[in-house]
Amino acid sequence: MKGGNFRERLGHLFAGAVIILLVEFHELAEKVTGGREALTLALLYLVSVVAMFLIEALIQSVWGLRKIKLPVAGKVDGVWLDEVREDGVRVGGSILHVKTMRPDEFHVKGETWAEDGQYKGWWEGTGVYDGESGFGFAYAGGERREGRQVKTGSGAGQYFFYQSDRGHAANVEGTFSAHGLHKPRTIEGRWYGSRIKDAEKVEILKRFLKNPAEPLH
Repeated sequence: MKGGNFRERLGHLFAGAVIILLVEFHELAEKVTGGREALTLALLYLVSVVAMFLIEALIQSVWGLRKIKLPVAGKVDGVWLDEVREDGVRVGGSILHVKTMRPDEFHVKGETWAEDGQYKGWWEGTGVYDGESGFGFAYAGGERREGRQVKTGSGAGQYFFYQSDRGHAANVEGTFSAHGLHKPRTIEGRWYGSRIKDAEKVEILKRFLKNPAEPLH
């Protein structure tokens, strides 16, 4: 979604600017001969870096105001760890990413693993408001073949969020169906955070499925 890409580009932009500043000030420092000039240069560099971080924090804060806040559940953006069930029996787990943008944009994507840890597939879609605590969505999904994501079908579902904690929902429940599934499936999960590392996500999901009630951090 555009929001996530913008924030990533913004972070890269400011990181690059800090490096450029460091190089420029290093070149200037090589030409400085007096102690007072060197101290002034160091203070100027420090002030510049602090100012840049403050500007980035302000932009990120303003950007955060554009996220949707559901009337009952609060904000829902971020990463969710879910148990997936069919007829009440758990068949695996999933990692769900939710991104929103005012006034009414919902974007979801995620990946699913079977109970034995086998990778099952991915999905991605868009949604619309569904009451005061959730949204309905339509999605396309598929599986990974030879390192590529291959679309194999589509479906629809609903997510409902609750137990708002400091303005952000803490838990999610939902249901989804798709061509190829024998029956609709349900999910129940918890908010993990704003992001999750790719290299660690499978182990994090395994720990969650082993004991969903344990603290996630």
